[in-house]
Amino acid sequence: MNAQASSSRAAAGSRARTKPPTGRVTAGRAAASRGTASRAAASRATVGRGAGRRAALGRPAASRVTASQRTAATSPAGSKRGETPKARGERTRGRVADALVSLLEGGDPAPTAKAVAAEAGVSVRLVFHHFEDMESLYRTVMALQAAQYWDAVEAVPADRPLEDRIDLVVGQRAKLFESVSAVRRAGMNLAPRQPDIAEWIADADGRLRGWLEETFGPELRYAGRERRELLSALDTAASWEAWDRMRRAEHLSVAAARRVTGRMLRSLLG
Repeated sequence: MNAQASSSRAAAGSRARTKPPTGRVTAGRAAASRGTASRAAASRATVGRGAGRRAALGRPAASRVTASQRTAATSPAGSKRGETPKARGERTRGRVADALVSLLEGGDPAPTAKAVAAEAGVSVRLVFHHFEDMESLYRTVMALQAAQYWDAVEAVPADRPLEDRIDLVVGQRAKLFESVSAVRRAGMNLAPRQPDIAEWIADADGRLRGWLEETFGPELRYAGRERRELLSALDTAASWEAWDRMRRAEHLSVAAARRVTGRMLRSLLG
C-alpha cells in the first residue's frame, strides 16, 4: 500500500514537472504583447511626427493620388460634359482673361500668374498652356476689350447742336474710360517694353482724336490756322489721361469728372 502511494506520488510529480507553468507563460506573452504594442505606438508616433514636420514645412503627407483626383486638380472648374477640347480651351482662355481683368479692377497693378490662376480656378501650368507669357495674356485682354468697348463707340454726328455734342461726347467717354481704365493703366506700364501693346494704345488714342475731329469738324474748320492747336486742346481735355488723373489723383466722382470735362470742352469751343 505504501509502495503504491509512493509510486502514485512520483507519477504526479513527474506530470507536474512536465506540465508547462501556465502563469509564467501567460505573463511572458503579455509582456511580449505589450512590447509589440509599444513598438507599434512608437512607430505611429514617428509617422505622426514626420507628417507634422511635412505639414509645418508646407509639404503634405504622402498619400495615393488617383487619376480622377489629378484630373480634378488640373482641369478648369466647371467643365461641361461632352464639351470638345477646343471649346473647353476657348472657355478656359476666357476665364483666365476675365481673372486678370478682375484682379486689375480690384486694385492689383501687376497680378502674378499664380494670382491669375487662383482667381480663374485653374493651375498655373494651365495658364501658360494657353498663354506664352503674361504679356501675351495682356495682349489678349486688350484685344477683347477693343472688341467689347472700343469697337462699339462711334463719333457723335457733327450736325447736332454744339451743346448736345459736348454732352454726348462727355457721356460716351465717361462710360468708355470707366470700363477700360484698369487694363489701360496696366498697358501703359507694359508699353515701353512691349511694342504690340504700345501699338494698341496708340491706335486707341488715334480713335479718340479722330472721333473728336469728326464731331467738332465745323468748329475746327472755323478755327483756321489754329485748327491743329484747338484739336490738340480738345484731345487733351477729353483724353483718358485727363480722366484718370481726375478720378485717381484728384479723387473726383464720375459725375464731377464729367462736369469738369464738359467745362473744359465748352471753354475751348465757346
